Amino acid sequence: MPVEKIKEIAFEVGLVGTAGIDYTKPDSRYSLKSLPGEQFTGLQMLVFMYVGFKKIDPTVNTGLDFEDAYQTALKLLKG
Repeated sequence: MPVEKIKEIAFEVGLVGTAGIDYTKPDSRYSLKSLPGEQFTGLQMLVFMYVGFKKIDPTVNTGLDFEDAYQTALKLLKG
């Protein structure tokens, strides 16, 4: 995915997050203008934001503790 699209998604999730994202209920659904026609759980939204900011600027502290899962995913992608 192009970096500009990643930025668009990450920033939009951050904006949605200012009103709060409920990651504890899998039936809570959120939509993004940057990904029309899709609905996401709160946990998916937080993961999008975390990964997006890792790609944009790895030094940004999102306040989310997904580093272990992120590193595992990177290792799996590399095979």
